[in-house]
Amino acid sequence: MKNGTLKAKKWLRERFKASGIEGFTPSEALELLLSYSVPEKGLKTASKALLERFRDLNSVLAANEDELKSTKGVPQKAASLISAIKKMREGYIAGAGPKLETVNEKKDAIRLLRASLKGLKGERLLAIYLNARNEVLSTELIHDGNIESPVAVSRKAVELAIRHNARAVVFIRAVPGALSADIPSERQLARTLERAALAIDLLVHDHLIVCKRTPFSGRDEGWLHAAKAGARIAAEDDIG
Repeated sequence: MKNGTLKAKKWLRERFKASGIEGFTPSEALELLLSYSVPEKGLKTASKALLERFRDLNSVLAANEDELKSTKGVPQKAASLISAIKKMREGYIAGAGPKLETVNEKKDAIRLLRASLKGLKGERLLAIYLNARNEVLSTELIHDGNIESPVAVSRKAVELAIRHNARAVVFIRAVPGALSADIPSERQLARTLERAALAIDLLVHDHLIVCKRTPFSGRDEGWLHAAKAGARIAAEDDIG
């Protein structure tokens, strides 16, 4: 058993040295990392336990040390190693690059897209794609003009989310004039977009409608089923 595990560790490291991380599955990538801290046996067990609890590799690397230690089958050294990588990313590495803008409230989303909303003459649907920390990955124009096919629009929104590896999104429907926001077609669009997003595990924080009145929040009005069911982000990350 010991020799077999050592051979597996050697194979993972030699493969990484030869071709980098490309081609590694999330499980293999995690096993490679754990191979520097997990003893001879338990490598696959620890990797499987972490991915089952945290769902994906990014979430494993973002977990705190107490969460990692409390995962059955994960040794203290492994938890400390992953925690150290997280702290390095947040402190030294992340601090060396540009700070990503965050969207934590409705006003943040509207401010971010102010230029796209300025001088609006027609209708637009925009999206702000976010990572797990509500940091902005990209802002995108999903559709310009009247929306005749919500399904086609939602398909494009999902494709862009996958491209940016987004974990959450805020949709903004910009409408000129003083159009009443609470109309069946707008509510149906919000729900179609949410259904498509949930199919790829993308959380819709809100569906805002901006016109010549106070911005209208689809989530606050109960349009989004996930919000009504309590599928919300932690308070510190919540969209107000």
